[in-house]
Amino acid sequence: MGARTAYLPGGAMRKAAQLLPGGSKTDRRDARVIASTALRMPETLRDCEPDDETMAALRLLSGWDEDTAHELTRTVNRLRGLLLHLHPALERALAGDRIKSDTALGLLEHYKGPDGLRRAGAARIREYARRHGLKGTAITDAVADAIAEQTVTVPGTRAAESPIPQLASDIRRLRDRRTDISRQVEELLADAPLLTVLTSMPGIAARTASQILLAIGGDISRF
Repeated sequence: MGARTAYLPGGAMRKAAQLLPGGSKTDRRDARVIASTALRMPETLRDCEPDDETMAALRLLSGWDEDTAHELTRTVNRLRGLLLHLHPALERALAGDRIKSDTALGLLEHYKGPDGLRRAGAARIREYARRHGLKGTAITDAVADAIAEQTVTVPGTRAAESPIPQLASDIRRLRDRRTDISRQVEELLADAPLLTVLTSMPGIAARTASQILLAIGGDISRF
């Protein structure tokens, strides 16, 4: 069986350091403390790499997250396609991740689409957002401004709008599921030092870190 990577927990590290002469905090001294402890008190070391059960659970969560991400992308694209057909200015106002925000989804669920927003008017849209705690003021303003840009109603608008509230609800559900999966990954790897190391890198959160762990099979020597 290959060698495993181990680490010394912070509390044990401090206690072990007190047993050796000197008080400086250097990488060289830390390495000596760890080596000395490994020889004299190996039971204090902890495995740095996730065990097989953890990796299996991580693999399941990762697959679930990937499926959810694909479903979320498809649902967002369907909503964008409808908005682009019915009200291009509104679709532009919800560019990027704006369309997945609580503010955008809340307005689309309540007003059911461009026609409902147009009939409500900018003042009522802003008032509804304020009363219901939709904090994205910039998004609310962009929606209100976009609605005023288009004066032509596409034939069949009301029928075409009918799926919009459900699509908005589905996006919220899928988005929140991905957030929950990410939380489960963090809890699963809470005691895995490799997660701390990986997430300390710019641009890497728990979801990406879990993908890296799966790619290297939990073996840091393969990183």
